[in-house]
Amino acid sequence: MRKVLRQLYGKIKSLDHCLRFVFLTGITKYTKAGVFSTLNNLLVDISFHEDFSQMVGYTLDEIKTYFPNYIQTACAKLNVSEAHLLEQLEKHYGGFSFDGKHFVFNPFSVLLYLF
Repeated sequence: MRKVLRQLYGKIKSLDHCLRFVFLTGITKYTKAGVFSTLNNLLVDISFHEDFSQMVGYTLDEIKTYFPNYIQTACAKLNVSEAHLLEQLEKHYGGFSFDGKHFVFNPFSVLLYLF
């Protein structure tokens, strides 16, 4: 994995003159991957900045607001209440926090579940 990350970061660094904005996302902070020296030209790390803590996942309110029809369909199909369904969603796909205060759901998993 380190070899792959080192190659990726090396390619990004070699294209620095062409790049204005790069957004890397994942669940492991890249500096802990042991290959940070390959990509040492990053200016800002927003990993733990509160303003961006909910940027890469759905909040519970967003799920309720944007997916009400899918929630109702899933509840009817599974014969469960909305509260129970949302509780199970949170149990299995929630709990990601980048600042320790705000929590988000894994968006890919939620979409797979609801669609």
